[in-house]
Amino acid sequence: MVSNPTGPKWAMYIDGYNFYYAIKKKLPPEELHLGWCDFGKLARGIIGERGTLVRIKYFTAPVGELGKTTGELGGERGRQAQWLRAVATIRSLEIIKGFHIRDDPGDESIRQRYRSEKETDVNIAIALILDAAGRLYDRAILVTGDYDQMPTVGAVTQEMGKSVEVWLPPGREKGRWREFDGAKQVRVDSITTAMLEQSLLPPRIHHPDGDIVAPEIWRPTNPSA
Repeated sequence: MVSNPTGPKWAMYIDGYNFYYAIKKKLPPEELHLGWCDFGKLARGIIGERGTLVRIKYFTAPVGELGKTTGELGGERGRQAQWLRAVATIRSLEIIKGFHIRDDPGDESIRQRYRSEKETDVNIAIALILDAAGRLYDRAILVTGDYDQMPTVGAVTQEMGKSVEVWLPPGREKGRWREFDGAKQVRVDSITTAMLEQSLLPPRIHHPDGDIVAPEIWRPTNPSA
């Protein structure tokens, strides 16, 4: 799709865990590779000729010592680090990090099951509002299924005059987002697996600091997660 440089300015905001866990939990295991996403391609496919993408902000939290220690690259921590290297190669993308805390300090063997991500929701809300106030964008794409962002969308559209398109990750139900049905400045739609198939990063990304290779479990040739 060709952008329109004379049209509205667009920015994209991605709830990284909400996106990834929808793919991991809502889709068949053989489709886990759809998480290896080039969000620039995805955004430009959504925008088409309706304007120009000026910025992407990706929100996540490093798992650190609370990550699973099994599998490729030494465990979840290593795979996430590889993913963050990959996503950082996307043009105009900024990674904004929160953190995790341990909910249960008990059995170390199951510690990864008892962690909570912190700051991501607040960071998304702050970015959407401050960027609207700073006129970074005219229209925003918000990739999340999290109802906690509904007040943010309401504030940005009703109080600040911006338009927001909420794109739900695959498998997420519209649910309470239906409250925006009929709102002129809000669109709620779903990302399809076909959209993601057309928006994949290369399995090997050449980089001056060393090639970035997708783990086997994130490649389309792998039949299982």
